[in-house]
Amino acid sequence: MLGRVIRDPARVESSCEGAPGLGLLPLETAFETAKATFQVRARVLGGPGWLGMVAGQEVEGYEIHLGRTEGGRPWLEVQRLVAAAVLTDGAVSDDGRVWGCYLHGLFANPTLRRRWLASLTVASNEKKWLAAGGQTAAVSLQASLDRLADTVEANLDLPRVETILNENGPQAE
Repeated sequence: MLGRVIRDPARVESSCEGAPGLGLLPLETAFETAKATFQVRARVLGGPGWLGMVAGQEVEGYEIHLGRTEGGRPWLEVQRLVAAAVLTDGAVSDDGRVWGCYLHGLFANPTLRRRWLASLTVASNEKKWLAAGGQTAAVSLQASLDRLADTVEANLDLPRVETILNENGPQAE
């Protein structure tokens, strides 16, 4: 889904032969008829952004997928517990902000989870959370609320709404 295209030639997941992906990573995925499920142990290879903070980190989870994905820059080395195969998995964007893999249960690994969450903070006295556009969440929220208030004010007859509320509001008993 994060890649450029998803192909489904056998129509396993839908009646379509394929569909465009989100285009966030340079990947192409093709569904197959056999589902792969494995308990795995993996080592983070590292990479840009937050992945550099977890390079070498061992994680456990399970691999589940119905197909094969090609392309991209892998960030995991996966050891399937029932097989001797060691494979690379995942893909990450050049800036490290978009990443994905076939390994489920990643956030059950406390060190990886904490370091990923830490990567979402700004190095400041208060460690404020980042929001879209590089603004802190508080600034972004206030700007959004201001835009909402301006839109409501421009499109509603507020004096009329106030009159209706006063006429139909709670009655004194």
